[in-house]
Amino acid sequence: MTADSPTPAEEPKPPAPRRRHNWHRIRVYSYSIVLMLTMWFCDTVVTIRLHPDRLVAGMLAQLPFPASVGKVSWLNRRTLELDDVRLGDMANPQWPQFFYADAIIFTASPFGMLRHHVAKVQIFGGQLYTKPLYAAMDQIPAGNGKGLDWVIGRLELNRCTFLLNNLIANTAIPVRLGVRHPAILTMLRLGEPDASPEMNEERTMEVGTISIPSPFDPIVPVLVFPLTQVRYTYSEVWHHHIRAIEMIRPTIYLGEDLFWFTDQFKNQRKETPAQGPKSPWEVGRFSVRYGRLAVSAFGQPVARLPFFFETQVDNIRIDQLDQISAKSNIAITNLTQDYPDYKVKLVNLRGNLYFSWPPTDANANNVVNTIEIDEISWNNIPVKKVSATVTFDPNGVYGRLTDGTCEGGLLNGNFEFYYTKGFTWNADFFATKINCQPIAKKLAGKYIDLTGELDGKIAVQGKSTEILNCAGSLNLPSPGLLEIKSMDDLLNRIPPDMIKLKKDAITLAVNSFKTYPYDSGLLTLNYKPSGGLSRLKLDGPRGARQFEIYLHPWGDDSGNPGEAATTATGGN
Repeated sequence: MTADSPTPAEEPKPPAPRRRHNWHRIRVYSYSIVLMLTMWFCDTVVTIRLHPDRLVAGMLAQLPFPASVGKVSWLNRRTLELDDVRLGDMANPQWPQFFYADAIIFTASPFGMLRHHVAKVQIFGGQLYTKPLYAAMDQIPAGNGKGLDWVIGRLELNRCTFLLNNLIANTAIPVRLGVRHPAILTMLRLGEPDASPEMNEERTMEVGTISIPSPFDPIVPVLVFPLTQVRYTYSEVWHHHIRAIEMIRPTIYLGEDLFWFTDQFKNQRKETPAQGPKSPWEVGRFSVRYGRLAVSAFGQPVARLPFFFETQVDNIRIDQLDQISAKSNIAITNLTQDYPDYKVKLVNLRGNLYFSWPPTDANANNVVNTIEIDEISWNNIPVKKVSATVTFDPNGVYGRLTDGTCEGGLLNGNFEFYYTKGFTWNADFFATKINCQPIAKKLAGKYIDLTGELDGKIAVQGKSTEILNCAGSLNLPSPGLLEIKSMDDLLNRIPPDMIKLKKDAITLAVNSFKTYPYDSGLLTLNYKPSGGLSRLKLDGPRGARQFEIYLHPWGDDSGNPGEAATTATGGN
């Protein structure tokens, strides 16, 4: 072969033989995997059914705070009960316990769990403590701010209590839900609301009696709310907004404990962030119906004030409810009431109520009533067109009565009640040109009749519901007439067989005392529970007369307990 001869072409390589699949081996591997999955699934099912406590313990271990549970048992194939559930640890100061429940019952299906949907959750005897809850939230790393992507179809709260112990130092405010009937929430989304119609559907919840105790005595109430109605939507609640809160028949106990509470409330108020779990809660409409005021001393209610108040305010923060007076009028509803046991009658009482007044004073801590009364009467003695201002502060109650008209004259006054010293009080009344004839007729008409006008002052001191002393000095500056009716009984006792001359002499002497016209006079009063002595001194054309009136607390001769028996003596 020479160099010029061409290179022969290479022969193509024969194709590699195809590798045949070992179907037998594949089937063995596949069956093994299926068997292992089946064994794992069966083991999981058996573990879940026979040992649900292991499943719950594993889930609780994923939480960022300590948690424990007591007995765990299946009620049926879809319902699981957890007893003695605790979140947090009482022995761990870093993660103090903030939730406890006697029992929690979950009802769900496997397909629902895959969709992050729990059909029903029932909580029995739940207790949530807000102060350690907020402390735990501060230690948990911030997430995406959208919450948990789970939905609870129906949440039932039975005998549950929210203890708000982060508002006032050393004070826990219990809010009880589901006391008589379960409080029910439906389609509760634990995460950020979506665009579904359920998120914007208005819902209503009724909260049973809420009693806020004194910061210094846990058994002494300062505020009691028998019934509270809350209207809300899930979308608004997510942003810390409540559509409406209506309180029905709340009672405010006016006393030292109330003002201690308000002082603590103001001192604990802090700047809150605009967003996040600690952002303030706002109420679109806050209203009160049939509110009552009660005066209390030493932790016990002494008397309820005889009127109701109502108010309505829009767009207010829950931590600023003490500023309602500056935002809206708190009206005292019109009241006409008869108190026969006290012989008192009120006609068309009305007015306004103010808290922490005036609002320009940052240190103001009081409750102020301004009241107008068309007529107030005692023992059928009317005082008309009365204006009153009553102020309650940490030391006591102070009032002033002005512009009252009584029997053609004017009546003014003031009073003071003190919470300390056994609930002592005093009251002063000032009379100007009051026609004394109808008053004398109603008070002592059985014994005397007195005409003229009264000017002067009466001072009354007491303790609780007891009058300790009543003293006063009343002038009779204008002419009048005194008639002692009891002299008629004396004349009727003269024996009919008495000689005429002697009988006429006695009649003349008695009549000289029976009626006495006067030009001026002075009445001094001095009454105590054990009795009293009042003196009436009159000057007139027949000379001077002085009468001593003894007041006997045991009643009159007929045994009527509500009237005082009187005797009188007089002379030139």
